[in-house]
Amino acid sequence: MCIRDRRRPPDPEYIKFLVSIKPKGVFSLLAVGAGTVIVGPATEELLFRGFVQRIFHRNMEGWLAVLLGGIIFGIAHFSPTLLPGATFVGIVFGYLFYRTGNLVYPVLGHAVYNLSSLLRLEGASVADLEQAGGALPSPLWTVVSLAGLAAALLVIERRHGVTDLAGPPD
Repeated sequence: MCIRDRRRPPDPEYIKFLVSIKPKGVFSLLAVGAGTVIVGPATEELLFRGFVQRIFHRNMEGWLAVLLGGIIFGIAHFSPTLLPGATFVGIVFGYLFYRTGNLVYPVLGHAVYNLSSLLRLEGASVADLEQAGGALPSPLWTVVSLAGLAAALLVIERRHGVTDLAGPPD
């Protein structure tokens, strides 16, 4: 059996949610886009990296602060379907903040992630969403996504160098 043929049980509530936020015209796309690409990333990163991760970092090792902040970020998305992916990107955004000490990087990463998700949602029909409810992403898409992530992290590492791993400033 090919990995992309495996299916998880579809989460009907999540599919219903996706259908409900799917933009239905230009103005709807702009409104949903402003919320998911600008407001959401800025407020979530201020909360989870600027507040939660900073508090953790004051009381524990940096890597543990990043990990726990990412787990809380995943749980805060209130969906078993989203938990693994949201936790993973939460850890990535936490690492960006940890390495740079600057909220701009995780906000931009979050905005790009949400924009790509919004564009995929905009391009999918309701039937596509319902049919793909439990399908795992293709291995090729996963490898390409991880390669892009690794390249972006290398650029940030080179820009900031490997200096102090003490984490973001207080």
